[in-house]
Amino acid sequence: MIKDAFSAYLGENGLDPTAFPSALQMENEVVAMAAAHLHGDENVAGSFTSGGTESLILAVKAARDRAREKQPHIREPEMVLPDTAHASFHKAAHYLGVKPVVVPVDPVSYRADVTPARSGFRRD
Repeated sequence: MIKDAFSAYLGENGLDPTAFPSALQMENEVVAMAAAHLHGDENVAGSFTSGGTESLILAVKAARDRAREKQPHIREPEMVLPDTAHASFHKAAHYLGVKPVVVPVDPVSYRADVTPARSGFRRD
């Protein structure tokens, strides 16, 4: 049965709202719930992603775009990452033109030590 179901929809894009209108309805409902939980207003927008890598890339893009809007004079944005950060953050940095600044993680507390990066921080 699973093989038949998989074969029947192999050529379909599961995120295509014209093929799966219930997926669009679910996305709208999830975004509305998140907006309500975070006290968002009618200007809140969101999207439903299909996996962790896509989610991380979109989060980095949103932060980069917001920084460009608020501080357009910063031409080479940086992102401080613990050395334990998921590889997707590095992929996002590469794709989006953001420099990863990697800092160590304390092996006891598991907290990132930003001290090595502080000297390079710009106070804009």
